[in-house]
Amino acid sequence: MEESHNDRHTNPKHSLWIGQAAILPGMGVFRGHAGDNHEHSHYAHQLSIGVNGDVALSSGSRRYGNAGLFIAAGTPHQLEPGQVISMYVDPTTNLARSLHGRFRNSAPIFGLPRTIIQALQDCFVDSCSINAGVNRFVSEFSSSAAPVDPRLEQVLQCLIPTPLTAQATRAELALLVGLSESRFSHWFREQTGMPLRSYRKWLRLIACMQQILGGNDYTSSAHAAGFSDQAHFTRTFKETFGLRPSGAFAQITASAG
Repeated sequence: MEESHNDRHTNPKHSLWIGQAAILPGMGVFRGHAGDNHEHSHYAHQLSIGVNGDVALSSGSRRYGNAGLFIAAGTPHQLEPGQVISMYVDPTTNLARSLHGRFRNSAPIFGLPRTIIQALQDCFVDSCSINAGVNRFVSEFSSSAAPVDPRLEQVLQCLIPTPLTAQATRAELALLVGLSESRFSHWFREQTGMPLRSYRKWLRLIACMQQILGGNDYTSSAHAAGFSDQAHFTRTFKETFGLRPSGAFAQITASAG
């Protein structure tokens, strides 16, 4: 029997996110039950497969269902509740460039090739650690990446310092690659598909999520990642992932090893 949209959002079994997650350099993985979320967009390419059937989502007025789906970074979407394996790949990574070369598809959302679906199934089965699965997937699919502008590699290294609050300014980054500040802004967007300000926000979100998955409280995690306060982090997280962090992390544990 088909459920209505309202049924899905009042039935407790659909509302919770339950499972394991890991955040590694340039990548995140969630394995488990995807719960409620609103339409959102984020600065990572998303690869999702259904565990007990197709994975389904909507984007605007259109609904997509497939054994596996690719959602390009910046594409508004709402994932339907269900058992999934989802991988989030930073567009600046070798893996992202390699996957794009394999897909040869410029649509914002499309069905994943069978080889990628099978690889995600093999790498992230329940008995495997997510971290080990990531290493296996990356080694298999990142070797054919197109070369990257070495100036971008320099810039990205300056954007991921420790602590994150010590990031280089736009003026410093422009000087590093020999461009004016205005030209640098255009160049960075051409290279990454997003404005520098948006990428900084994405990096802060990732850093904060790593802190939370590591067992730290929301307030200290938000401050460590460069947010003004917990409320600022909550607003940004909700805009980016379609739900509040309390709903996302209540029953998600960090993958060990």
